[in-house]
Amino acid sequence: MNLLLKTFIFPALLILLSGNAVCQKTGNVKEGLRNSDIPHSTLVKIEVAAFKALFKENASATKEKATYYFLSLTDSINKSLPSVLDKLKRNSPEVKDISVFNSMTDQEKSEIDFLSFNISGVIVSGNKASVYCGYYEGNVSSSGNVIELRKRFGKWRVVSNKMMWIS
Repeated sequence: MNLLLKTFIFPALLILLSGNAVCQKTGNVKEGLRNSDIPHSTLVKIEVAAFKALFKENASATKEKATYYFLSLTDSINKSLPSVLDKLKRNSPEVKDISVFNSMTDQEKSEIDFLSFNISGVIVSGNKASVYCGYYEGNVSSSGNVIELRKRFGKWRVVSNKMMWIS
């Protein structure tokens, strides 16, 4: 439980609690459809684009040598995780549901290099989306990010990835 708190709950809470301040500082999407109101296919496309941006642009030294990336979504948008994992099945490093990590023994966890990524919120307004997310690397580092996306020619594209905090 202590590992779960450090790994996912604490970073997710920090991201959620900083959400209002983030909106004011970055000028990102404040009003619009939130998690459960966003059509499933749209949510999946946005989450996949956001995860790919986090995979590529994070401050972890482990990203180059990770065996696995473990993904989680907050409960209100968790229904899209199987679809997101399916879209990322060819990713390297291999992408898995965080429940796989949670079912591993401490010994198994100590034998792999990994990063975990979380999306705690998505807001969509027209052709713009804001994604509140971050990564966690064991007890080494973590960050909270706001990723801004715009839909152009039918595809959601990342226009900015702002790191709001790092630990």
